[in-house]
Amino acid sequence: MFAGDGGFGAEMTKDCPTENVDGHWRVGLDDAGKPHPELVALLRRHTKAFALEGRPGRVLDSEMEMEIKVVTDADLRPEAPRRASPEKRRAMETTIDQLLSWDVIEPSSSPVSFPVLMVRQRDKWRFCVDYRQLNAAIIPDRYPLLY
Repeated sequence: MFAGDGGFGAEMTKDCPTENVDGHWRVGLDDAGKPHPELVALLRRHTKAFALEGRPGRVLDSEMEMEIKVVTDADLRPEAPRRASPEKRRAMETTIDQLLSWDVIEPSSSPVSFPVLMVRQRDKWRFCVDYRQLNAAIIPDRYPLLY
């Protein structure tokens, strides 16, 4: 961006005609006045990658597995769960149930565990995991590129 060009705000696209596709996306129109078919096909082909209808987006691809490299002699110990009030405990259980149903997390029997914290954020609770012990033991990836 250059000084004075205004950036890529809504004012640059406000006069561009669009159409709502599948109730999820506003897609620009081609010269014939129809949504760009290639873009519509791409969006439909990868619908699960987008956060829609209250669910997180998700890409399932066995080629995109990530490995976390940990220092060889790292002493990762299980941490005891933090104390939580009944209100925080209910919020924690609700969040865990929701993440399990979305297939974002799965049950584990790992010898290492990290504590969960519930942090008040305006009128609801935010689910946080304290990974400081793990982060201290990770070998940094200098060039984190996919493929």
